Amino acid sequence: MIGSENITVNVGQVFPLTCPAGSVVDQTGQASINLTCQDSGHFQPNFTKNDCIYICQPPVVTLGTVTPDSTRYNIGDVITVTCPNTTIQNTSKCVEGGEWNPVPVSCKSVFVKPGKVCGPVLDEYRKNPERD
Repeated sequence: MIGSENITVNVGQVFPLTCPAGSVVDQTGQASINLTCQDSGHFQPNFTKNDCIYICQPPVVTLGTVTPDSTRYNIGDVITVTCPNTTIQNTSKCVEGGEWNPVPVSCKSVFVKPGKVCGPVLDEYRKNPERD
């Protein structure tokens, strides 16, 4: 893990470096990278803690679609969640720390009678039968 500890690494030795939780190596998208100590006293590939970037994982959305569809989102990326058979859309932004703000909503089906389904609605608009 990246830190301020001093570690001695011999020439030719491979040093595995792991990015902090929720971040990945910018160039590879992996959580860790192997650095090799060179005769010059520098590591290859050239790497600093700033090369670890935070990302957002794809949100888990029930019944809806996420646009754009990706396997990873960078800080600042914005997604739109669209529920089928409605015009309801919700946007969310990937922010520092690899979090979505606001948390993406899921679309749910509301059951009227057994065997019949109304169109999907957002979780936040779903009625609670125990409360109503």
